[in-house]
Amino acid sequence: MLTRRDWLRSSGAAAVGLSVLGRSAWAEAGGIVSQRHGGRPDRLLVVIELQGGNDGLNTLVPFTDDRYYRARPKLAIAAEDVVPLSETLGFHPALEPLKRHFGAGRLAAVSGVGLPQPNRSHFEARRIWHTAEIEEGSPDGWLGRLCDQQPGEFERAVYVGSGTAPEAVWSRRASMLSLTPDQPLRFAAAGSQPTATPEDLTGAIAARLAAARSDAQRLSEVDSSASGDFGTSQLGRSLARVATLIRGGLGGRLFVVRQPGYDTHSTQSRPHRRLLADYAAALGGFLTQLAASGDLDRVVVLTHSEFGRRVAENETAGTDHGTSGPVLLAGRVPVGQLGTPPDLGDLVDPHLNGGDLATTCDFRRLYATVLQSWLDVSPAAVVGEFEPLAELAAIWSQG
Repeated sequence: MLTRRDWLRSSGAAAVGLSVLGRSAWAEAGGIVSQRHGGRPDRLLVVIELQGGNDGLNTLVPFTDDRYYRARPKLAIAAEDVVPLSETLGFHPALEPLKRHFGAGRLAAVSGVGLPQPNRSHFEARRIWHTAEIEEGSPDGWLGRLCDQQPGEFERAVYVGSGTAPEAVWSRRASMLSLTPDQPLRFAAAGSQPTATPEDLTGAIAARLAAARSDAQRLSEVDSSASGDFGTSQLGRSLARVATLIRGGLGGRLFVVRQPGYDTHSTQSRPHRRLLADYAAALGGFLTQLAASGDLDRVVVLTHSEFGRRVAENETAGTDHGTSGPVLLAGRVPVGQLGTPPDLGDLVDPHLNGGDLATTCDFRRLYATVLQSWLDVSPAAVVGEFEPLAELAAIWSQG
């Protein structure tokens, strides 16, 4: 019996830069339709994953805490170089291009977000973040589960990037769209079309390809109007494509992109600075373009990593796998630092090179707040019941 996964592997959807998974919701709806309905259904979520375990302490720097400087004699960011976010916390200087968005009320950071129990395995920690399930269970991701639970409001999640789509967008019933950031949004030249009854598997594949070909044509027309400075990284190109889809009212309400490279075990300073600079250019271009098109007020961007890094630097001028870290929010957000920063004097697992940061905010609580207060859906069946973060709920619950 040919499964959906087998078909996807063998057919490749005959596309250049476009894959369609699951049922063709777009075909059933007559192609791509605008999502601009007004009110809560118009709100969008963009998730950026910093893959590899971003060093949260050098991203959101506790520049008034001597314990940070004692733990990192080589890697610490000098207090005079940070971009202040509050009286005690500031951004890495590579994030300086985002300063104007912070000043415009478009940027916030939630401190101490992580798993309820530390898990320093890349594979396991990413699985937990993507599925919102501590124990391994069903393979669907939290955004895919949202689409399954709310098919009328969230028909699909869109992944823009290279490689296999992340687990966050996997679902049991809903469709999913995967786009590469570089290749044209068009199909390769088609050969003869198979003929079969609608019940036949070959006919079903042909119907999906025909619908996807039509959708790709519409996407290519919108993509040709892309503009703005997103930097030169793949993340920048991915966010440029997401901005194009949003500006054109295409694609859906849920988008995921990722930036790899954050597993900085040695000589961390230079690669981490480069990664954050690429991130700042990409996110800055994204926010600027959506502000210019009038779309930014209906978008929230959530940036996370599977874990932070150890408090103390290691012997090779890097940092090892840690626990919690900051989650950055952009778009329609309450500006500033949110949540409770971990106490550098009260670390967990002190036997591991001096200890790790405690988790002061369960990542599922943040997800639940996004679902309930931003997207206006019950989080119970998606991630569970959690008390919303008050600062976010206060602004997102408004019309």
